[in-house]
Amino acid sequence: MSALSRGMMSDDANTLVLSPVNLSAYATRSSVNSDSQEERRKLAASSWNDVCTRHGFSIATLPLGRITPELLARTFDVAKQLFTLDDDAKMKLRRHNPADNMGYAPLGGEAHDTVRGADRKEAFNVRSRRCHTNDYTGCPPDFQPVVEEFWDALEDTARALATCAADAIGVESDFFAKTLKSWEHCTIRFLHYPACDFGGDEDSSPIRCGCHTDFGLFTLLFVKDGESGLQLKAVDGSVEHDDPNLPWRNVQLPASEDPNGVVMLNTGALLARWTNDAWRATAHRVVVPSEAQARQSRYSIAFFVDPDPEMEVAVHEKLGTPKYAPILAGEYLRMRLDEIHLAQKK
Repeated sequence: MSALSRGMMSDDANTLVLSPVNLSAYATRSSVNSDSQEERRKLAASSWNDVCTRHGFSIATLPLGRITPELLARTFDVAKQLFTLDDDAKMKLRRHNPADNMGYAPLGGEAHDTVRGADRKEAFNVRSRRCHTNDYTGCPPDFQPVVEEFWDALEDTARALATCAADAIGVESDFFAKTLKSWEHCTIRFLHYPACDFGGDEDSSPIRCGCHTDFGLFTLLFVKDGESGLQLKAVDGSVEHDDPNLPWRNVQLPASEDPNGVVMLNTGALLARWTNDAWRATAHRVVVPSEAQARQSRYSIAFFVDPDPEMEVAVHEKLGTPKYAPILAGEYLRMRLDEIHLAQKK
């Protein structure tokens, strides 16, 4: 396998080219367990493991399980309808309790990077209807039914990917999937990065989303084809420590035949901790790389996959001497969310 096909550096040392990982053998349901399907699953697990031990970012093509291009197009459409509501209407959707992590987050209301200031984005969060009451009052008419259909498709795919992750690192196939029963801490986040001023370069322009690692198991990030601005830190091999001296790499997505874009997969800090740092949780951010990009709105949809809060996160015995003490998944998530809200108050 070539360096480029593994999602390594291109000839441009500042660019990381992400190539697709074919996970359809896990994401597509089949009642027949043939030898060929088993081989496809082994290849998928091996390919994803190769990426995740390097930098943790890969892409998958659609359809991915029940996530079809048509469903994704409808979901992007209702998300755009929501963000084009006037400011007064959107503020009525604002979440009243940050601990709920639901509803609307206004522009400039969050900060991942205390040095660069508030993120130039607005967001709307939806959580599992099994455990939470999402208030859709004031949302566009089609928003709730489309989002709930999208959620159900995401659950199926995330459960399959959790199985793939376990197979990839050589533990019991249900090791991660069994922690996804209530989906209580999983979240869909609809994101809009409005047009903004360009300061001449990415360092002097507004930050659309500051430097951070995702919290949980993994994230499915849906982005429109051709949109840029995502950057990753060069890998330092540690989940808990981010070296500020490491350079940023521009993420390049291959051209997609589907105008609705691709699915980007990235591992979270909790999964890196759970795998004893065998898998990476790479710091990333969204910048404004050019004046042309500054003039454009950028949309994305993220599905954050987190274990149920009562589940213990402890390094499996097959993964060597633990670097981290066991912790409940809910406790870990609260700790990371508190970091964001504390940064916001500074």
